[in-house]
Amino acid sequence: MKDINMLLDRLYKWFENIDNAIIAYSGGVDSTLVAYLARQRLGADGCLAVISESSSLKRSDLKQAKLFCHHHDIPIKVIETGSLLI
Repeated sequence: MKDINMLLDRLYKWFENIDNAIIAYSGGVDSTLVAYLARQRLGADGCLAVISESSSLKRSDLKQAKLFCHHHDIPIKVIETGSLLI
């Protein structure tokens, strides 16, 4: 557990030299953690989570991601994108 706390502390401190951040937010664990720590460190005016609304993201996952941001006062912008067809 000590290693996890040390890594979290390092990530939190990484934001010390950052004024603003835009987080590429997928709703997954990694980007959720970064968005949360950015909000804690930079405040609501200093961060923005951006998530794509597309057919590759389940509606329930998008809803959950938006609810998380709302609950933790993380500004979020949902952009509509298309999926690549190959």
